[in-house]
Amino acid sequence: LWGVLCAVLRFIPYLGPWLAAAFPVFVCLGNYDTWAVFLAAVAMFVVIEVLTNNVLEPILYGAAVGMSAFAVIIAATVWTFLWGVEGLLVATPLTTCLVVLSKYVPMLRPIDTLLGNAPVLDPHTRLYQRLLALNEADASEVVDDFRRQHTLTETFDVLLLPTLALSERDREAGNLTSDRSVFIRDTMRAFTSRLSEQDESTPADSVDLSDPNLPVSQPPAVASESAVVVAVLPAKDEADETAGLMLAALLQRRGYVLDLLDDTQLASEKLAAVRRDHAAVVVISAVPPNAASQSRYLVKRLAACGSREDRL
Repeated sequence: LWGVLCAVLRFIPYLGPWLAAAFPVFVCLGNYDTWAVFLAAVAMFVVIEVLTNNVLEPILYGAAVGMSAFAVIIAATVWTFLWGVEGLLVATPLTTCLVVLSKYVPMLRPIDTLLGNAPVLDPHTRLYQRLLALNEADASEVVDDFRRQHTLTETFDVLLLPTLALSERDREAGNLTSDRSVFIRDTMRAFTSRLSEQDESTPADSVDLSDPNLPVSQPPAVASESAVVVAVLPAKDEADETAGLMLAALLQRRGYVLDLLDDTQLASEKLAAVRRDHAAVVVISAVPPNAASQSRYLVKRLAACGSREDRL
């Protein structure tokens, strides 16, 4: 009797399991002289509910359905208003079916947006939204949450680089104030350095990206003869240099020696640094939309340099 009652009352969101548990618990309290049976019944329901809510349900259907707690409450209210007690019993299953259906039927997508628990915005859009609000704490939380579920390469490619591109687009269009532009650039550079530092300790013979006083464009004097020197040339501005920092963080972990140049240097100075350091590979880091012309210019200068010297 109590088992059937518990199965039926579990359809009521939140309160159902505890309403079902109240009946046998009070029966134990009234029919036995000791507290042992009463405490055992309470412990049984607590253990079963904890295991069901935190282990079985998430594994079986919780993660796949993706229905928010707000949706459960609204569904219980609406279906109860329409059908009474019967509507309350079937509210959660019906709403679950509706949410799953809305994920695959284009005309029902607004229902998934309203009742689902998946973020509506892309990760890089959410990060850019926090940065526009000058909220570094929330932006850092978005980055950390994404990093816990993805590799460092994915974090750079999917999250930070698209965010940089959005900020550059708005800056070139005149939609960003100078204060916001500087804040976004400084924060993105700090995120890049912090992620690189957290992911793995920096090798002794490579550039220390976490050092704010990093002397750029210095020859890799400690590099061994067999080490491959990679020169990273920012195409235009600080956003391009930040993108170069991301690449440098990844290449360092693969045994390359990085020569990260400064975005304020002239093209001739960058080429001189490449020749001086005997770079085997030259990478031009450019963040769209307006770094293409400067990138083409650097490529032409490098090609001309390579035609005179068989180094590049």
